[in-house]
This record gives sequence, structure tokens and C-alpha cells, in this order.
Amino acid sequence: KQFEQDLSVEGIKKSNVIQITFRHKNPFMAAKAVNLLVDFFKEKHIQVYSDSKYSFFEQQLSAYGKKLKESQDNLEAFKQKYHIFSFEEQRTLSLKQRTELDTALKISQNQVKELQKKILFLKSQMEKVSENMEREVMNAQAELLSQEAKSAGLRGQIAQLNKEIQTLDLRENELQNLKREIATNERNYKTYLEKVEEARISEDLNQQKMTSISMIQPAEVPVKPVKPKKALNIVWGVIFG
Repeated sequence: KQFEQDLSVEGIKKSNVIQITFRHKNPFMAAKAVNLLVDFFKEKHIQVYSDSKYSFFEQQLSAYGKKLKESQDNLEAFKQKYHIFSFEEQRTLSLKQRTELDTALKISQNQVKELQKKILFLKSQMEKVSENMEREVMNAQAELLSQEAKSAGLRGQIAQLNKEIQTLDLRENELQNLKREIATNERNYKTYLEKVEEARISEDLNQQKMTSISMIQPAEVPVKPVKPKKALNIVWGVIFG
């Protein structure tokens, strides 16, 4: 507290000059205190402006650059592995095929039912009619077996398509995760790219600020004390006396 009371720091108007004065009973101590204070100020100034984050941001930028490249390579490998470039087109094509197979299956099932009815009717009439009826029954049975085989094949194709559509959904989710990973890494990369540029500019400015302080006139041991002013005190004493 005593040091602060004896210290005076004043900015000279219309200039970048700071004037520092310090009063002490010992003139050598007064000069040493001022010069030491200026040295501490310059050291602190260098510490403040030399705290560069450029290297840190540059390291982070390099790390996120590698992550971005890795995620992009993963996406490309995924597409090449499954030969997938447009899930929407593949899903549309698969759903269209399934609709066509469903329609064909319903037609085949209806034909099976009609043939079953026809065979039952023909068998009921076999005892009353000629040999031609028996031949017609055999033809109908053969056609029935063909339609049943066709229906079974269509059901198998539909089941296979259902699996493919389900697998397509899973792969699409995996693709979306890869794309989100790329977007995140790209966003982080751009952020640190901007920070690196800002830090580089800031470091250049700080280098200028670090060298911008100089001592115009170091403190010297005064020849005579500033207090007491004996002549002035005598004048005031005569006047008031």
C-alpha cells in the first residue's frame, strides 16, 4: 500500500508515452524501484503477447484433416463394397419389383383356386361323360401343378426382395452415419482452419507489439530531493506568519 501511495503512473496527453515517478527517502532506492518496475512491465507485456495458440490450432487442424480424409475414404470404400450410389433409386426399383411380384402372385393364386374348382367339377362329371373328360382333368391337374409351382416361386422372390429391402435400410443407416461423420469432421476442420488463420494474424500483430515498448529515459538518482522545498516553505511561512 505504501508503494502504491508513493508511485505515480501518468499517460502523457496526445502520445503513447507513460511517465512513471516514485518517491522514497533513499534516492538510489527510488531510481532502482522505477527501473525495476519498468523491467517487470516489459516482461509481463512479452508474456501476454507471446502466449501464441497458433501451434495448438495447427496441430488440431492437422488432426481433423486426417479424420476428414479417413471418413471420406470409409464412405468411398462402403460405396465400392456394396455398389451403392443411390439408395433412393434402388429402393424405388425394389419396391416396384415387389409390387409386380405381388400382383403376379395374386393372379397365380386366383388361377390355382379356379383350377382346383375346375378339377373338382370335372371329377364329379367323369362318371357321366366320355374319356375326353378324363383327359381334360389331367390337363387341368398339370396346369394346377404349374401354377402352384409358379406361386411358390413368386413367394420366394417376394421373401428375397423383403430381405433385400431390409438390408438396404440397414445399409442406408450406415451410409447416413458415414455422411454425418464426414460433415462433423469437415465442420471441425473448417473451424480450426479459420482459427489457424486468425492465430497467425494475431501472432504477427503480437510480434509487433512485443517490440513496440522502449524506455525513453531510464530513472536516474536525483541530485536533490523533491521534498521538502525549503525556499517555498520559507515563503509560505513568512506569508502565513
